[in-house]
Amino acid sequence: MEIQTLVRFNEWWKTGNVPEDLLEGYKRPLYDEILKYLEDRQVLAIIGLRRVGKTTLMYQLIQNLLEKVKKEYILYFSFDEEQFDIEDVLETYREFILKGNWREFDRIYVFFDEIQKVNDWQNKIKTYYDLYPNVKFIVSGSASLIIEKRVKESLAGRLYDFNLDLLTFKEFLSFKKLKIPDLEYRLFDEFEKIEKDYNNLILFESDLRTLFSEYLFKGGFPEIVDERDDKKIRRYIKNSVIDKIVYSDIPKIFKIEEPEVLIILLRLIANTPGLLVDYKGLGENLGKNRKTMARYFYYLQKSFLVILLSNFSGSFLTSARKLKKAYITDTGIVNTLMDREIDDRVIGMLVENLIVSKLKAKFFYRRNYEIDIIIKDEEILPIEIKYQSRIDRKDFKSMVRFCKKFKLKRGIIITKDLLRCDKNNGIEIQFIPAWLFLLYL
Repeated sequence: MEIQTLVRFNEWWKTGNVPEDLLEGYKRPLYDEILKYLEDRQVLAIIGLRRVGKTTLMYQLIQNLLEKVKKEYILYFSFDEEQFDIEDVLETYREFILKGNWREFDRIYVFFDEIQKVNDWQNKIKTYYDLYPNVKFIVSGSASLIIEKRVKESLAGRLYDFNLDLLTFKEFLSFKKLKIPDLEYRLFDEFEKIEKDYNNLILFESDLRTLFSEYLFKGGFPEIVDERDDKKIRRYIKNSVIDKIVYSDIPKIFKIEEPEVLIILLRLIANTPGLLVDYKGLGENLGKNRKTMARYFYYLQKSFLVILLSNFSGSFLTSARKLKKAYITDTGIVNTLMDREIDDRVIGMLVENLIVSKLKAKFFYRRNYEIDIIIKDEEILPIEIKYQSRIDRKDFKSMVRFCKKFKLKRGIIITKDLLRCDKNNGIEIQFIPAWLFLLYL
């Protein structure tokens, strides 16, 4: 391996700083969390969808280290485009930059980006981890399975993983330089806190509604927050996210032969958020068996493109085996893949998709009636999306029925404009506008 390849990735060896254009002004909440672990022994793994900002986060961590660590003691390398062996990278670095044996130095920080591209990466890192306690590895990956498998194998007990998500609505506002007052309400809280928050936000309501609409259509990718051209946004998401994952990442990790089938599935889900997943029926239409279709959905889920919700039963094991609903991870991806004309119904579907993804929902409920989302924490919280200005009693009949069945105190209905609280036989139904509810997620 040529040393110039490494020099190209590590300009701070010459300048002492990460180039300014590689550093975002805004630091994600995960930045402060990872800082706490930089001095620990364990490998740190940052995982998440492509283009959510994993590389930027790495550069920000490097810039922080440069304030207290010798610049030569920090190595960064990306395997996204460059195909090299881990040992070649490390030994070239040791020979030409460190110019000594690993044990001679204080702590060395090694950042490996898109590690899932390297075959058997976990065992190669394990070798250095076990031999050289002074070498700290921080890796990133765009497929959760590649991390999960390795934790259970070679790196069990040696790795901490961190999920970097798409931008939340509050983060989107921060990118837009809109600062709002702190909020008090949390899920499961009483309605009075929502009213107090809303009153504190009245001055910002017009801006928040406008930015909510923008966020709904763009999604949560940091690089397109300020992009106004819809065609450029779609091209960016298609080329940098969808195609990279479907035609490069998934085939490399899972050895799939027909990635085009994955595109068909993604388009189907994008046009039908909350699609009831019938592996057998889909397989018959696409010329695949049930097992293959289940595997394809698994690949899409583990690549952070698709969210699968299970039908809630009160028992985790029973729910896991039951009917599934599918959503796309990001509404920007939905808009890129969707073939529908935008109307009120489509906007309602987008809002449902957005709420599901930001809640990281795991369950819905479907028997003789349906509840869009079931949150199961210490308590159970049912959530329905009714993105409309007028809400009639029939619109929350299922909510009341569910609350009675499971003896719950409250449920939430996400609306377009309506903010109010109804009490029905001791059950509190909170009606919260979507733009306001998203500020809590």
